[in-house]
Amino acid sequence: MGSSSSSSSKQVLLLGLPNSGKTTFLQRLTDSQANESDQINYDPTLGVNYTSLTINSLNFDFWDLGGDKVSATLWSTYYRIIHVGIVLFFVDISDISSFNESLIILLKILNEEELKQARVFLILN
Repeated sequence: MGSSSSSSSKQVLLLGLPNSGKTTFLQRLTDSQANESDQINYDPTLGVNYTSLTINSLNFDFWDLGGDKVSATLWSTYYRIIHVGIVLFFVDISDISSFNESLIILLKILNEEELKQARVFLILN
């Protein structure tokens, strides 16, 4: 995992509960043909989706990690192996019942030693 990423690329983790918009966000970045008004449903991520993109002359490696309980247990493996520069944490604001669980997970992420130097952004979707 770590050896496949370029040292000049920013490593970006996309984290959050299932159906919070991680994969849709990444697909919108990579699919220049889609219009914002297009309603596209993507399959939930099983494991990880990896995409390398150049945006405004900056290189990014995006790691879209599945949000299901099994996949979430593997998140720490990724941020222990790759040098994470940015964490995008997604919250589905239409699912009020998931707020508490999202908050607990976010607080855990903020306390992870391997992520202390990363910039963490909260994406309310």
